[in-house]
Amino acid sequence: MRLLLAILMAVTVVAGAVCADSWAYVYGGVDDPKKVCNGWSGTALVLEPPAWNVLADDGCIALRLVHSQTNFAGNLPSYSKGFAMNGTVPAHSCLIWTWRFKLVGGAPSSMAQANHYERVNFQEERSRLRREATGGDNWYDPDMTNKTTIGPYTPGWHTYTLLMVGETFGATNPGAVAYLDGVVATTRPPGLVTTKQASQRFGFFGVPNPFPDAEIWVDYIAYGYDDTLDEQNRLGWLDVDGNLVLPALDPDYIIPEPSSLLTLGMGVLGAAWALRRRLGR
Repeated sequence: MRLLLAILMAVTVVAGAVCADSWAYVYGGVDDPKKVCNGWSGTALVLEPPAWNVLADDGCIALRLVHSQTNFAGNLPSYSKGFAMNGTVPAHSCLIWTWRFKLVGGAPSSMAQANHYERVNFQEERSRLRREATGGDNWYDPDMTNKTTIGPYTPGWHTYTLLMVGETFGATNPGAVAYLDGVVATTRPPGLVTTKQASQRFGFFGVPNPFPDAEIWVDYIAYGYDDTLDEQNRLGWLDVDGNLVLPALDPDYIIPEPSSLLTLGMGVLGAAWALRRRLGR
């Protein structure tokens, strides 16, 4: 009986852990961001719903989100997710968010249009990734220091990563750092001190008109929290030289649903009970 209880407890713990946010990710080829376990919500996804498991021309399996001026004259399709909160205060000291994506079609916008493809809010800090014509065709973030141009716009796949550290938690590296394709693109000084709602969002949003026809392809979205100071009194997955080292992402990994785990657990319990009865004869 003790063995059966131990198995049941282990299965229950595992089932409750699959939705943990310490480091979670969604793959466009295998997982729907709107599944209950993933905690995302969608806006204006009815007329042209997103598609999963779409094969890109380079062999990548991804999520595809489409914007059409015909179907979305005033509403723009996007996904959003709120972070864990403790009352009105973000429950974590440090947020890391990274996504691999590409933009197909579209056009650079002006400052007045402010069309965005990604936005993250964390306490006082905000980051918005957009494609803007600022003396060229650039990736741009108006919320970073000096309204920063992150890098020249190029088609194809990109990885965008944000490290956001609150300044009220004793870390020596408060503020924000943005990485484009693994290279530091821009930073923002300390200022993450308020109780602003923490959230992340991707898709087409900002000023609805004009917003040219475009597609966003998402290979994966990964996000996590780090609340433990390292030897240098820093937050974030950093090595001794301060380089960001994220947990490994397995593109073939699929998070099992709690119901599947519980079903498996009940099967294990049944087998164990049958074995106990047989050995007891």
